Amino acid sequence: MTYTVLQVHQCGLDVTTVAMAHIYFETVVQCKAVCKSNRKPYAAACLTLAQKFNTSDKPSVTAARVRRLFKRLEETFRISHRDIVQARNWVQCHCIQLLPIGLSVTL
Repeated sequence: MTYTVLQVHQCGLDVTTVAMAHIYFETVVQCKAVCKSNRKPYAAACLTLAQKFNTSDKPSVTAARVRRLFKRLEETFRISHRDIVQARNWVQCHCIQLLPIGLSVTL
């Protein structure tokens, strides 16, 4: 668990972004699209979507963060940029209506 927390902080992600990515990935799993061979691209796609949806920064800052996240995901998961983009496009086209975009978290 500690390793995961360190990885999240190294990527500059907020915990709520990771939580949203987890929800997005569960939604993709419920669409029965995930198998062993494509789980990493879909997980990376959900994380990039969560990063984009869960930010209030200027578009230029968001783009820079997403680029850094892409690079980190490519290194960590050992998958290509193209695979992540294809998976992200599939998630956006097929599961976007199921994704809870406006989550409100109360602590």
